[in-house]
Amino acid sequence: MLVAMPESLKAEHEDLWADLERAIRIGGRIGEAARALEPLVRLHFRREDDTVLLALGLLHTVAQGKVTPGMHEIIVMADRLKMELPEMLVEHDQIRKALERLGKAATEDGSPRVAYFAAKLLRHARMEEEVLYPAAIVVGEYLRSRLSPGGASPSNERPD
Repeated sequence: MLVAMPESLKAEHEDLWADLERAIRIGGRIGEAARALEPLVRLHFRREDDTVLLALGLLHTVAQGKVTPGMHEIIVMADRLKMELPEMLVEHDQIRKALERLGKAATEDGSPRVAYFAAKLLRHARMEEEVLYPAAIVVGEYLRSRLSPGGASPSNERPD
C-alpha cells in the first residue's frame, strides 16, 4: 500500500530545511553552527519520513473508520517507531544542543531570522515528541486491533 505523508507536515519539513540552508549560507559563526546541525537534521528527517510521517498519512482515513488489510505495513512502521523512539529522542537532544549553539550565535551576531528558525525547530521537535510520535504509534496500535484475528473486521465503512 502506497501511503503519502500529510502534505502539511511535508511542507513544514521542507520549510525548516530551507531555513537551515539559508543559515548555512550566512557563513561565519552562524554558518558554522548551522553546518554542524545539518547532518543531524538530515538523518532525523529521513528517519521520520520512513516511520512517523507515513503512519500519520493514514490518520484521516483511519479516523473515518476506513481500514483495509493493505494497511498492515503501517503496523510494522509503528512497531519500528516504538523500537527506535529512544534513539530518536537522543537525536532530538543532539539537535536541541546544536540549535542552542545556533540560536546563541544568531543572537550575538544580530540575526533574528536565524534565531527565530532555531526556536521554530525546537518547537517542532517538542510537537513531534508530544503529539506526532504518539499519534503514529496509536495509528499502528489501532490498526493492529482492527486487523488482527479476532479484531473488528476491516472495511471501508463503519459497522452500524
